[in-house]
Amino acid sequence: MDDNGNVIDNPSIHVGDTITFHHWKMNGLVGTLDNSFDLTVMAKVLINENTDTERNTGAARFYLPAEQFKPLCINPRLVSFPFNVKDGTNSDMNSFLSNYVENIEPSMDYESKETYVQSFNSMTSLIITIGGALSVIIGLIGIVNFINSVLTSIITRQKEFAMLQSIGMTGRQLKRMLSYEGLYYAVGTIIASLIVGVLFSLIIVQAIASSFWFFTYHFVIWPMLIVYPFLICLTVIIPTILYRQFAKSSIIERLHQN
Repeated sequence: MDDNGNVIDNPSIHVGDTITFHHWKMNGLVGTLDNSFDLTVMAKVLINENTDTERNTGAARFYLPAEQFKPLCINPRLVSFPFNVKDGTNSDMNSFLSNYVENIEPSMDYESKETYVQSFNSMTSLIITIGGALSVIIGLIGIVNFINSVLTSIITRQKEFAMLQSIGMTGRQLKRMLSYEGLYYAVGTIIASLIVGVLFSLIIVQAIASSFWFFTYHFVIWPMLIVYPFLICLTVIIPTILYRQFAKSSIIERLHQN
């Protein structure tokens, strides 16, 4: 079976079948038939493909009796030796194996639970780092773009604002109007980001997570909810601050601007 528990079976092989095996002796890329023998399938076993085999591709894998297999190997070598350790001894065994493959048998390697945990932690750290950096960059671009939009709007509407003030609108009312406009931007952004973000998470992120057996998908929305209050504050405060800079000139001066 694979890591998701899906059974990979070869329906053409049944318990009790007699199968002829051919042993080829290789000399470089040239092979000669060395031996043939018949064996009976005693049972089918369910094992994990990635942890209980050598991860070789193929339709079926066979376990031969030791007395039948050993004579086929001219120079027998131990390829893999999986084993468990007692609870609480993982750290000691990791230290022993690490020292063994580094100082005693450098040609050997080993994988343990800690190996996969560290690999997974490295992957999650990479994803968090890249995702966090992209989020910060996109957020800064969004803030700069919003400031630019508000700045352009205020510059092009200075004459309009001056006319409104000339017929009785107070500076406080004008700042409130700009704050409301910024608030409308924020509300529109919140609605759009909620719709796009939720769809992106449910469709794209969930599909990516499901493609990795060691990932578990959880729908998370709280980071967006934390950002929204800051977004509302920015869209209300920034227009007010920018307007104050342009309101330093008199109404007459702004009315004469092209």
